[in-house]
Amino acid sequence: MTFRDDEGREWTLRVTVGSLRRCVGGMLDLVQGEPPPLARYQLDPLAACDAIASMLGPELAARGVTRDSFLESLGGDAAAAAQAALLRELTDFFQRCHPLVAQAAAQISREVGKGTTEAIAAISGESSTTPPASSA
Repeated sequence: MTFRDDEGREWTLRVTVGSLRRCVGGMLDLVQGEPPPLARYQLDPLAACDAIASMLGPELAARGVTRDSFLESLGGDAAAAAQAALLRELTDFFQRCHPLVAQAAAQISREVGKGTTEAIAAISGESSTTPPASSA
């Protein structure tokens, strides 16, 4: 899957065993840990972009782009596109390679989405029904 950085460069993210091994922390076990890496990459664009930079290591070197300059080129929209590419590629890779991991990843994704929705509802409910605290 491809995405563009803020400098207009197109990057092709391809999840392979080799690219996964280059990721910080190994990332080969996406469903273990607290929070599991897959959930962290869904919730934390910084962690996702760092993993992407690791996965793109050889391409960065071939194009003469440093890791830091690549990460600097990922503003809001570009970071979101890169994060979406990572999540899509991980899903596709594990659906083909290891269906049980794909099922666990899908469950984690549903739980993260549900937790996010509940947190937003709780915040929205508190702000609309709770009066501001007195300053006295």
